Amino acid sequence: MRSPCSYPARTAVVKWMPASTREAPFSRAASEKLQKSQEKVSKLAEKLRNDARDAAILKAATDAGFIDPTDALTDDIRRAVEVDQDDEDPSDIEVDTTSATAAVKKLATSKKHLIGKPNNGAPSGGRFSSRDRTDDNAGDNLGELYPSLQ
Repeated sequence: MRSPCSYPARTAVVKWMPASTREAPFSRAASEKLQKSQEKVSKLAEKLRNDARDAAILKAATDAGFIDPTDALTDDIRRAVEVDQDDEDPSDIEVDTTSATAAVKKLATSKKHLIGKPNNGAPSGGRFSSRDRTDDNAGDNLGELYPSLQ
């Protein structure tokens, strides 16, 4: 058997170091990187889940005749919608559309002002300062109205 002195210095130190000390810096860095990537994956999976749920709510609100479908994106409705996401494949999401439709209908019956056509076809306002205008050339007589402009 050869003595540790016959090996080069680095080999002798590495060989006689305990295995936990030799591998600790590498495994610590790898475990930190793994933990960060798992956190990113879980955040992305949660966002994907929320987006799928919100899309189902918006579709149900549009079908129910909401003026602004985003009015249906309340926390109560979001909690009422059942969403199932696969742990192995976070992109596999099943949203229960019947619970989304039921929650949106419940909101529609309790807040009927959210339902209808936008503006019901009527204009939202009249012409601005129409009492002084008689024709399209109303700006021609500004010199008469304001002598300082001449």
